[in-house]
Amino acid sequence: MLTSDEPWDLKVGTGGSTWPAWLAAQDDLARALHARHVTDTGSGHGIAVEQPRLVVDAVHEVVDETRK
Repeated sequence: MLTSDEPWDLKVGTGGSTWPAWLAAQDDLARALHARHVTDTGSGHGIAVEQPRLVVDAVHEVVDETRK
């Protein structure tokens, strides 16, 4: 599971609490799915556009694990 490492700002007065809560929720989801959670992506929301190699490698990893 890939998550941006650049915090986003909803500009709705969240007081900076949204980003840590978002990451915690993503960690919980990854754990529930028995997935690896990658947060060092060097990208914003558009991970596939900004870091396509990372996405391709992640897809290959899932396919390889599925084929075992």
